[in-house]
Amino acid sequence: MMDDLDPRLAEVARRFGRHALTDPVALRSALRQSGNAYSPAEIDALVAAASDPDRLPRTEVPLSEVPLSDPEPTGPPLNPTLAENRLTWGGPPPTRRLPAKSRRGWIAAGAVLVAAAVAAGVMIFLPDKEETPAPPPDRYALDQVAGRYRALGARLLDGAVRCAQQPAKPGEVERVGCDAGLYALTLVTYDVPGRLTESRKLARDAPALRSSGTSDEHAALTMSEFDSGESMVYWDVDSPRPVSATLTSRKTGLPALVSFYDSRQFTVLKRPEVAGAAFASGTLWDFAQAHVLNEKSATCQAVPATTGTLERVKCPLSDGAMLVFSKVADAEALTNLRAENAANGGVVPGSVEVRTWNRLGGPTVGQFIRFVTADDRSPTIYFDDDAKLVYGLFFGAPGSAPEALLERWERGSAR
Repeated sequence: MMDDLDPRLAEVARRFGRHALTDPVALRSALRQSGNAYSPAEIDALVAAASDPDRLPRTEVPLSEVPLSDPEPTGPPLNPTLAENRLTWGGPPPTRRLPAKSRRGWIAAGAVLVAAAVAAGVMIFLPDKEETPAPPPDRYALDQVAGRYRALGARLLDGAVRCAQQPAKPGEVERVGCDAGLYALTLVTYDVPGRLTESRKLARDAPALRSSGTSDEHAALTMSEFDSGESMVYWDVDSPRPVSATLTSRKTGLPALVSFYDSRQFTVLKRPEVAGAAFASGTLWDFAQAHVLNEKSATCQAVPATTGTLERVKCPLSDGAMLVFSKVADAEALTNLRAENAANGGVVPGSVEVRTWNRLGGPTVGQFIRFVTADDRSPTIYFDDDAKLVYGLFFGAPGSAPEALLERWERGSAR
């Protein structure tokens, strides 16, 4: 019955309906919204009384006689079905504090949770000591090989694609082969510096079409091109440990290979000039060098190749004469050149001579043709080597004596 209720609870029931008394949360909200300035202690006591009247604290004055903070009615009953009169469930949480012992328990539990979270974080971010260690770096990776052989050049492996271990020979600690496209690089570490003496001798004494080199007490360099068409640059140092490098190519001549070597930036020794640097082909240089070296004023330079030729080099001379050397594509091109130079057209009648030639009575080398041009009376000699598919032209100065030119040619051919 409403008459049995505490006047403060009866006021809540009158304004908000009896359902507000059965839900502690709703009752707290109703008491806060009633317009009376109830203290937190009063609200706690009234909520407890609504759920169990016996739990009300015993006082000398019955609870029903405790005056309201505001004894005047706060207004007419409200229609709880209207939106503006509905209870709102917000507001501050219950004002009662947990007993000190309970607070300590919650604080301890929180500390345990925080410690667990920190431990978990440590386990996530710190490496597991039981994990399998990372494998060692590949000994033959480009950066690893370049590091071990850096004494042979600051950019030793520029352009290299891969390196791989090769079988070591007696006296070698390690042998590594590296692929650099047109070029191959072999790197060797020796057990003692004295092994370099043999390596240098092998590189220096190999029969070559052209070769040059230099050395000092701690390093050596040899550049060679062979009859097989292979070119090689060998260099070494004995400190901080004895190592060597051998750069080879089967598809380019020595000048191109030396240019690639220069980009390795080996600075221990100054590289000598390449013999016949204007000649990309060692075969053509081998054919031409006796004549070029015989003519002290010769300055050779590569020029565009003509139809049927692979390479062409001109060597002007100080007296107006000129040497021209070419490498042809095949035997048919060489045959056509012989026929062209043996023809009688455009020459002084009776000046054409055709025969074979050799060096110092040796085996026949190739065709020899000489004539005098009709327009400027320039003596001319054509000569070739049919085995190597190369030929040369020796032009005398206009009006010069044909016999004098022949003598110059013979001096060069005798070498």
